[in-house]
Amino acid sequence: MDTWTERNFEYLARMIRKYAHCWGENPSDRLRGWVAQYDEKRQSEPEVFALYCEYNGLDKTHNAGDLLA
Repeated sequence: MDTWTERNFEYLARMIRKYAHCWGENPSDRLRGWVAQYDEKRQSEPEVFALYCEYNGLDKTHNAGDLLA
């Protein structure tokens, strides 16, 4: 069983931000997957997401789309 941690959120956020410039008419499957996984896990792992947000000074209501902006 996989244990989801704040480090997983950090990795996804880093990759989404790094490739945000590629989000456009035809984003890659990999980038779409990272965005979907980030949003899915923020819903399914709210305690971990809250810790991640608190540690990084992020608003707990943000989503992957905010990382793309």
